[in-house]
Amino acid sequence: MARSHCLTVALAGLLAATQAPAQTVIQAPVTGASLFKNGLAAITREATLPAAGEYVLEGMPVPIHGSFWVTPPPNGGIVEAEAFPHPRTRQAPARGMADLLRANLGRAVEIQTAEGWVSGTVKRLPDRIVATAPRSYNRGDDAALRYGEPVVTPTPDNSWAEALILATDKGDTALALNRVLSIRAPELATTFDETRPGGALRLKVDGGGAIQITYLCWGLTWAPSYRIGILDDKSARIELKASVLNDAEELKAARVHFVTGYPNLAFAGILDPLSLRGDTNDFLNWLSRPAEPRRSASMAQQVAMNVYDSADAEAPGPRGPEAPPGGQVEDLFFYPRDDVSLDIGARGYYPLLAANVPCKALYTWEIGSSLDDYNRWRGYERDDRGAIPPPPVWHVLHLTNKTQMPWTTGPALSMRDGLVLGQDLLTYTGRGREVDVKVTRAANVRAEHRETEIARERSATRFYGSAYDRITVKGEMRLFNDTDREIRLRVTRSPLDGELVSAAPAAESRALAERLNAVNPRQELRWELSVSAGDKLYVTYQYKVYVRG
Repeated sequence: MARSHCLTVALAGLLAATQAPAQTVIQAPVTGASLFKNGLAAITREATLPAAGEYVLEGMPVPIHGSFWVTPPPNGGIVEAEAFPHPRTRQAPARGMADLLRANLGRAVEIQTAEGWVSGTVKRLPDRIVATAPRSYNRGDDAALRYGEPVVTPTPDNSWAEALILATDKGDTALALNRVLSIRAPELATTFDETRPGGALRLKVDGGGAIQITYLCWGLTWAPSYRIGILDDKSARIELKASVLNDAEELKAARVHFVTGYPNLAFAGILDPLSLRGDTNDFLNWLSRPAEPRRSASMAQQVAMNVYDSADAEAPGPRGPEAPPGGQVEDLFFYPRDDVSLDIGARGYYPLLAANVPCKALYTWEIGSSLDDYNRWRGYERDDRGAIPPPPVWHVLHLTNKTQMPWTTGPALSMRDGLVLGQDLLTYTGRGREVDVKVTRAANVRAEHRETEIARERSATRFYGSAYDRITVKGEMRLFNDTDREIRLRVTRSPLDGELVSAAPAAESRALAERLNAVNPRQELRWELSVSAGDKLYVTYQYKVYVRG
């Protein structure tokens, strides 16, 4: 008897030792997010574990490959972590008749068909059709598939194959969903418990304390934009704001950094295996593909954000929000913003900078090369008066960055006295550097440009097996100030292909890099002169250039 009792106790102890430990569901809210301008964000989640054991974090994110890390508590390391499918149920609004019937499951209702009204209790409905994770990571997939939970596809209302079971006083009745025209009840429910596929993370730790989860994910980004208010002839008020697009993570009182720079993210187009997207074959295929820029990143980088950079300010102004303290870490720049709350699908507006900076009005005229891609002179391209059609003269704001950090690239709206004057792209501007922002074409500053061949030496030399003539060209530029004030005018001839002989007034010259297979040196000529109200300006220059005979 004693032996049997001992055996029973031993088996009970062995059973208790082999039973899986209790799993505690924990919350790990987003406490920090670093937003890049190309659609990526570095997310930080934090949670406190009371003791060693096994914990489950619901709502597994969709991280970029190699970016998902768990920092263990100081008193214990992570034993292991496992991502596993974990459907979640939530209240959802009815999106169609099938959903409306599902919301009233088990309730007495009246249903209208073409034959009339039928009374009964909704007994059973077809299973809800749910889209599964994509077989391959296609950049055209729906945002919900890329950033979060899979999309739920409602059961089609017009399907003859799908039917509901209605319990009536004559027994159970099957009714095709597409025959339901209307539904009514004393208290009609319009929401239902919707189960969506998703993922969760199981953590096993051998000590309690605070843990930190970090990863990169798509779908949370920011776009900068500026407002430049002209104060007087020497200063302007520059303001920077961030427009945040959140399609990935719920932010509740999180600390957000707006990041600029050139981030090297080699695996940005590959999802981590812990994302529960695709299978082994998909993952290996993703790894075998070369890195590709996303469409959204291409737009951000090549159209309006072609230079990653950042800005901050220290100079206070008479109005507007002042910039929070920012900083530089290695080669990236950060704007911090505390207490940011933004739901998934929402868009945010956050002022980041406001400062008064030196500003002066300037008119610019930029003339390009007179050679085509085949080294032929285009001086013959003239209008009816014999002049080469000139490019427009622009009225610009010449700003000096006297703030503490570089200015990031972004659209800039120019204003004065509350009126919008124009919009242009403010390009990257380092501390202490200057930048021009176009306001509008100058309607009252006229310009004319003419180039004339005054000498030609036939077959002066040969380049790459072809004969080239050497010609001497005289250029003339005339500018007319029809405004009622003196203006500052900057004329740029860039590139000037060939050897400069003379220029009057004297020009500032700067050598330029030569093109592939170039036969002439290249340089930039620049004049910056004042023109009185109602006055005109003449500029002449001569140069020698090799052209195809």
